[in-house]
Amino acid sequence: MTKKSIFTVGNGKSLLIPFLLVRSLFLLWGFCNGIIDVMDKHFQQELHLTLAQSA
Repeated sequence: MTKKSIFTVGNGKSLLIPFLLVRSLFLLWGFCNGIIDVMDKHFQQELHLTLAQSA
């Protein structure tokens, strides 16, 4: 008898790779969402934009 993992479905297929891909996408999405404020400030300074223009 084989040990069942939480990442396997009834037919024996492993869902570990899709789970890790989706998880990494959420991690990247969160990182991009957090860094956008910092990047906006730098773009305003370098491109000489006002707050309204950068919005």
